[in-house]
Amino acid sequence: MSFAVVDTKIERLEFDTRCVRIDNRRIPLRLIDSLIVYGDVALKSHDLIKIAHEGVTVLLANARGKSVTIYAPFAKNSELKVAQYATMRDNPFPVARFFIEEKLRVAKQVWGEPQSDEIFERISKAKSLEELRGIEGSFSRDYFKRFFQRAPKVWHKQKRSKRPPQDPLNALLSFGYMQAYNYIALRLIAAGFEPSIGFLHVPFRDHYALASDVIEPFRARIDRFMLTIVENKTVTLEDFSRHKGLYLRHSGRKKIWKPWQERLSSFDRDLDLYFTS
Repeated sequence: MSFAVVDTKIERLEFDTRCVRIDNRRIPLRLIDSLIVYGDVALKSHDLIKIAHEGVTVLLANARGKSVTIYAPFAKNSELKVAQYATMRDNPFPVARFFIEEKLRVAKQVWGEPQSDEIFERISKAKSLEELRGIEGSFSRDYFKRFFQRAPKVWHKQKRSKRPPQDPLNALLSFGYMQAYNYIALRLIAAGFEPSIGFLHVPFRDHYALASDVIEPFRARIDRFMLTIVENKTVTLEDFSRHKGLYLRHSGRKKIWKPWQERLSSFDRDLDLYFTS
């Protein structure tokens, strides 16, 4: 998927015929599938209509992880949606188990997780979604204990915190998860899936449950990327601001957008495999 990210301190986006103008650059809408607008940027309704009719999906997001997706009003792959609904209704268990097994497989590949073999056996014997979720929750608690031991102590409080994150490393993790979740949701929409209907995660209001399912195998790779950002001192503690929780400032996002976009794009091959399996 080709996408453009707008994360600059401008009041509103400007459009010229079939192009979007960003910092004196003109990007033809035909060259991108999605436009991610980060921050407080104004968009006029006729511009949104123009973008939609060019087939470009728009994601509006803020620094605290809130987002909304606006996509082209054209039906895509209705047969796929029908099959997705039927699987969710009749037998979601195999799909849910697949994503948890993939999560563990990738975590073992990235970190050499010592308990993976034991948990794989427990998953193979699980009989219900509730049991699967319990196994995954137990794994995640142990996983984060080991993860935070790998990072400098000044960056974290030795536990996972979210909604809101309470320390710089958790702020990076939350940023990465939210961006990956949004990116996967855009890919799902583009492929014709209904992103709000999941198998492992429960649909709720504006939650893209299927995107939450699909992100699971990518979490360890996101964690590794963010730990590398810390180890390489790509961002500093001054790149975070506190407002109830702790969040990455615009200065910090500017430092990691390019390598982060490359990392997101590297997920495409596996996403294509998941979507066709």
